[in-house]
Amino acid sequence: MERLLRLEACIEQLNRQLLQAPDAVKPGEGRPTRQVWPADEQLLTRCLRRTPQVVQAYQSGGELTATEGGDVLLEPSAQQGLVHLCELNNGDAVAWLPRNAPDNHLGLSAIGRIFAIPAGVTRLQELTIQRLPLFKPIVLHNRWTLARRGELTRKGATCPEESANEAINGRLERLERAMSHLSARNEDRLRELQVKLETQQKELDQLLRLKRP
Repeated sequence: MERLLRLEACIEQLNRQLLQAPDAVKPGEGRPTRQVWPADEQLLTRCLRRTPQVVQAYQSGGELTATEGGDVLLEPSAQQGLVHLCELNNGDAVAWLPRNAPDNHLGLSAIGRIFAIPAGVTRLQELTIQRLPLFKPIVLHNRWTLARRGELTRKGATCPEESANEAINGRLERLERAMSHLSARNEDRLRELQVKLETQQKELDQLLRLKRP
């Protein structure tokens, strides 16, 4: 819950920054300018799922190039590009498909190289980002190479965060039941002790009366 509150606070902060951020492309320059993403990759993924407008000031167009050695390179593009690109504060970069990308982009070999995609899915709107592909810098701020594939999952599929929440909720419910059981047992035990105390008090009173002259 504390992490959730911190993440929500970060989203609010990023929204405020978005209102003050410059346009993604400065007039007359013809090439994208990006702000470095100030939070962690997990928050970026969360924002892309729920509040993608927060990320606009931190993204630019990106192009993918496959090398003869089997690597995938990511470079910024002055146009929209095949993917969106975002640079993290450690120099790494991540990429994802634009929401308005044609469905046939899912079948492109370049996208298949950077994302694991469920079999049988043909429409981008059926998918959500589970994990972003991670690129390591070759030329700082300008070129990266793929270090880890990302993953797209079907919308509505249970993700690890939800599974973790379900597990936590299950543990909390078990703890609550255990605490309730212990509380009931303690109340029963307390009543027994009170009865015993009252009985002992009566016996003591009787003994005191017998000893009086």
